[in-house]
Amino acid sequence: MILTTIIVVLVLAITFFHYTQGFFSATISAMLAILSALLAFSLHEKVVEGFLGGRFSDAAHGMALGVLFAVFYFVLRVAFDSMVPGNVRFPVIVDKIGGGAMGLIAGLFAGGIVAIMAQYMPLMPSVAGYARYSVDTHTVTVPSEATGSRALDSETWDKVKSEKPGQLDPTDKQSMVLPMDDLVVNTVSRLSDGGSLGWDQPLAKSHPDFLQELFAQRLGVQTKAPRVATKDALSSVELYRVDLLARKDHEYKELRERPLDTSPLKPTPNQVLVVARLVFTKSAADKDGLVKFSPGSVRLVARRGSGAGAEWVDYYPIGTVDNAQILYASSIDDFLFVDSKSADRGADFAFLVDKNGFAEGGQGAPLVVAPDTFIEFKRMARHDLSGTQIKGPDKYKASDKILVLRKKQAAPPEGAAPQASASPADTLKAKLVGNWAGTSDAGQLAIDFKADGSLTFNNTPKAGVPQVGQGTWVVVPEKTTADTLVITRTVNGTPAENTIKFTDDNNLTLTAAGRPPLQLQKRS
Repeated sequence: MILTTIIVVLVLAITFFHYTQGFFSATISAMLAILSALLAFSLHEKVVEGFLGGRFSDAAHGMALGVLFAVFYFVLRVAFDSMVPGNVRFPVIVDKIGGGAMGLIAGLFAGGIVAIMAQYMPLMPSVAGYARYSVDTHTVTVPSEATGSRALDSETWDKVKSEKPGQLDPTDKQSMVLPMDDLVVNTVSRLSDGGSLGWDQPLAKSHPDFLQELFAQRLGVQTKAPRVATKDALSSVELYRVDLLARKDHEYKELRERPLDTSPLKPTPNQVLVVARLVFTKSAADKDGLVKFSPGSVRLVARRGSGAGAEWVDYYPIGTVDNAQILYASSIDDFLFVDSKSADRGADFAFLVDKNGFAEGGQGAPLVVAPDTFIEFKRMARHDLSGTQIKGPDKYKASDKILVLRKKQAAPPEGAAPQASASPADTLKAKLVGNWAGTSDAGQLAIDFKADGSLTFNNTPKAGVPQVGQGTWVVVPEKTTADTLVITRTVNGTPAENTIKFTDDNNLTLTAAGRPPLQLQKRS
């Protein structure tokens, strides 16, 4: 904990200095330190983007924060000393204790600025022994597919403990002995939400978890690779909604502490599985023509929920998609590379987001992104998504502009069948699972299609006795197309073929021989 020790020593030194200066002088200094810290934090991003542009991008934010704090404090201190040249006498005990207390406050805010500066720098996830989330170094076996010869013993350094894609485990979160960085960030956050620092927007609207964001930006990037991309690093951004993705692990299983889930991924009714297609410009690449990043380098900032309980959150990608079919799941600190030597290329990032707060429309209207939502790549490359249309699954196609480099995998055993990607029948079958209800000229029907192939129904005809029962259903793959699902529904031992045409995720038309078409709406 070298960083923590250095900053604690700094705070103690500032406290002792103010102890010797007395209560009145220390009080002025504490107020100026607080004001300088808050102003420096609030303005440093504007200074970097408005005056420095892309110069010194990796260190610009940290340097700007420190310089602004020093300038504000120096100017204000000189101004106050000239306006109030004298001192105010207090009893010795009050003078010393009060001076020390005010010095501690000044030291905490000054130390908070130093702590944030250190976390801004292009360093490893653990900065001089301090990491926002627990990290481990452990021994692994690198498989022969990676070495080209034989397996080797090696180590992974500063690896986050939780490998769940798109997430950092809250139980792994930690802070300094004196949480000075939290003190500065939380103070600015409160004052920016309708308070005296609420200039453009609340801090939480662009930085829902600022210190977590700084930590994520240091994950999964090689030591000498840039941590920050300039504003022109994104060539284009497109959004697609996907109903189902086959899933593989991006990393060798030998390098995982525990295996990732590789079952097909399907969002719940309250979620949207969004693929953000980001194409990078040459400015995003390193000198070798590779764009080097991790899932922690990309964040989608959106509102979650609605009304008074809504909050702004950071969504990190759960992986990248190849050929518009296969999701390669990644932990938030996996190393990723895009080859852009010969042309602008990018990656398809998959996000699993809450529909409420992120998207608007649907039910026959185009699905668009809610206002003030944006996506960010490597800190400075931001793209506003407000009002962007989310294209449907039928529009999501493979592109030669998407080129994420993959690790060489072991050849499958001789005679083994290749792993199949999700077929149209699999996609539509997953979409059908759930509870549906609707009416027709014949009456009302509520039917619950279960993932295990069973079903229950409640049929209320306009003329006749209501029926409640159960049965089974199975897809007829040879008759199913990309937009039409054909199933065999068996009730009381009698099979009947049904044709299902989806209008969108929540509406379908069910047709059976000898019966009028039935419009059904998804209830859950």
